[in-house]
Parts: sequence; structure tokens; C-alpha cells
Amino acid sequence: MFFNHVMKTGGRTFRAALRQSNLFDLHSKHKMCDFEQWDYTTTVIREPTERLLSHYKMLMQNRMLFRKMPPHRHARRSSDDANWLGENFESFLDKFPNEWRIHQLYFYSETGDVNEAFDNVIKNTQIVLSEEREEGLRRLAIKTGNDPKVFTDVEPPDWQTTKSIKFKPSEYELACIKDVLKDEYVLYKRVLEYYKEEKI
Repeated sequence: MFFNHVMKTGGRTFRAALRQSNLFDLHSKHKMCDFEQWDYTTTVIREPTERLLSHYKMLMQNRMLFRKMPPHRHARRSSDDANWLGENFESFLDKFPNEWRIHQLYFYSETGDVNEAFDNVIKNTQIVLSEEREEGLRRLAIKTGNDPKVFTDVEPPDWQTTKSIKFKPSEYELACIKDVLKDEYVLYKRVLEYYKEEKI
């Protein structure tokens, strides 16, 4: 039985929870997939500002690591490339390409169309909110015909987090984020409404 985890945001710990169940052959996709190819698909959606700030902190962490060792060749000019940081947060927002800056929207629509993205998001067997992983796992278990407690949520080890990175955006920077992510917020709010009305 194939299970395809589609969205990478919040995905590492979510995949770990799925792997521990040993119920599926798990495949992770970082590009849109053919939904009909898989028995089940799921996606992890995160609050847009939290997602972008988390990515920024990851890049700061990568920059610190790259000072100690050369970057992996696959990291260069990918979304994980610390060079996207620029001189400050504003330059990061300006330089970082839309496909990664507004990642949750562009992941599900190559043109950044909210309606297309939403239609694709809801094709998943289960939407999991990053902030409510346990509930998402419970719903997924029920939909796949398993005990609601079959999946155990997994907390990431410290080395997989950015807890050590101390960065707090200013009010001005937060306003800039909200403006940059305005279309992703439209998508996010529609997904939240869909999730809240979902019948299990």
C-alpha cells in the first residue's frame, strides 16, 4: 500500500510519525504529484509567517554551519542556500524567489493561483495543520481504516530545530512579511475553514 506525503513544511517529524507505524511504503514529494497514483496522500500546512520565519532561521543556521564546512553541492542556489539571507531580513524578503518565499501557494500552483492551489490541497486524503499534528494524525488514521491512536506524534531532536537561533522580527518586518505573504494567507484561511468543517 502506497502512501505519499506531499508537502514538506513540517514534514520531517510528521514523516517520522508515519514511518513508526510501519503501515505504508512512504514516499515524500517536494513537487506536485499525480494524486491518482497513490492510495493515500497527505499534506502539512503551516501558518505562513511562522513558516517563513522558520525557514529564515534555518538559513541563518546553515550560514553558521557553512563557516565550519563547505556547503553541500545540492544546497547551492536551492531554497536552503544561506546566500539568500543577504545583508538583513528585508534583503532576504526581496531576494528570495516567490516559489520558496510563498512556498505553500506555489507548491500547489505553479502560477501562484489561490483557487488552483486550494483545489489541489483538498485533493489530499488528509490535511494536517503543523500546529495540530496529533489531531491530523488521528484523522488520517481513521480515514485509512486504522485505530485513531496508531500514529504517535514525534518531537524533533534539537539538532533538527532552530531553537538556538535568536531572531525576532520588528513590527515593520512583520508588516512586510504579511504583505509579501498576502496571497498565501488567503489560501491558508480557506484551508483552515475547510479543515474545521471536515467531517470524520
